[in-house]
Amino acid sequence: MESEELQKDWFIRYNYILGTRQTDKQKGKFIDSILFDLEKLGKKAYVHPFGQNNYGKNIYVGNIKKAKKIICTYYDTPISQHKSYHLNEYKLNKKNTVKSIAIQSIIFLGIGLLFTLFVGIPIYQVYNFVSLPSILTTLFYAFYFIILKKISTGWPEKNNSVRNTSSLLLLLQFMNQYHTKEMAFALLDSGTYNQAGLDELIQNCQGEIYLLDSVGADQPMYQISKNKQLFVLDSPIIQVEKKITDVKNVLILTSMKKNDQSFQLERDSLKQKEINEANMNMAFDFLEKIIRR
Repeated sequence: MESEELQKDWFIRYNYILGTRQTDKQKGKFIDSILFDLEKLGKKAYVHPFGQNNYGKNIYVGNIKKAKKIICTYYDTPISQHKSYHLNEYKLNKKNTVKSIAIQSIIFLGIGLLFTLFVGIPIYQVYNFVSLPSILTTLFYAFYFIILKKISTGWPEKNNSVRNTSSLLLLLQFMNQYHTKEMAFALLDSGTYNQAGLDELIQNCQGEIYLLDSVGADQPMYQISKNKQLFVLDSPIIQVEKKITDVKNVLILTSMKKNDQSFQLERDSLKQKEINEANMNMAFDFLEKIIRR
């Protein structure tokens, strides 16, 4: 398959068919698909489980422990919420998500209560349980509680083009064209609400880590790191010296709105359906310069 056709296939599969990667089942389907794709590209990939009961599953390509440079991104997708996404501010993101779930649950409970008072009770008082109105009402309640359960555990975000499918597609495209013994790649789990997948990678490697996050947004691009030596100085991407983790060998490449020393994607950017190709090309050039230096 030609490179352009391959990229179209990845876009359709990982942006639409497997565009939601929140539950274990959804992640499992994604892992099976990505391992198949990597095998076709001639890449030796393996799943690295971590955490209690192996709840997390990172995917590594190459020798993570010996690689001097590791390019990675997270593949899981978030729960739908109505606030902005704040880079590396996991407690704030979690708080906003919990608040959104609570508001949605209260609204849906209110709808159920009103239906019960004005429809359910009157129907059950007038009709017997085997009548058509009673059966339809019972079916409504069955459907209602299925939806309520999904809302109370977090409704999955359906549009994940920017966060973080754009970064996933960029990583696949780059892996298809480049790979040396000094390089490795990682697809990280648990990246939407904490950095468990990144922490696991850090514990198992000694090389420089370049993390892609929401690179396809219609926002300025930034290279962010505590370590100035990781910056690509001849890149047009803006350099920001900022602590990301407790280790110095991590750089985040992202396209976001900068507010003082914080970075965020507002709802209009998160709902963006078209991936910014100019930013994708700029990020690709950035990665090329990393492996050539």
